Amino acid sequence: MAVVGAAKAAGGNGRPTITNVKLEGPRSSLRLSFDIQADGVDKWASVGVFATVVDARGGPVSSPGDFYSSDLRPDDKGEIEQHISVPVSVPRGA
Repeated sequence: MAVVGAAKAAGGNGRPTITNVKLEGPRSSLRLSFDIQADGVDKWASVGVFATVVDARGGPVSSPGDFYSSDLRPDDKGEIEQHISVPVSVPRGA
């Protein structure tokens, strides 16, 4: 599993930080959760966040595409602080 955050036209401290990444719960109801933080993000800019399933070598798993994707906008201070929690379906044999 890979969780990636990318700042669109954010400089300096505008780069996102991804923390508290957890995969929790029984296989039948797994949840991926993580926190995103960034400051110094221009008001017109956003931070793109993507989560995708990869194998142990970082290669794509049979179902291509991100299972989570979002563009986060900063508040009036140029800060982003978001907790994200999404359900995860585990492919058979994984």
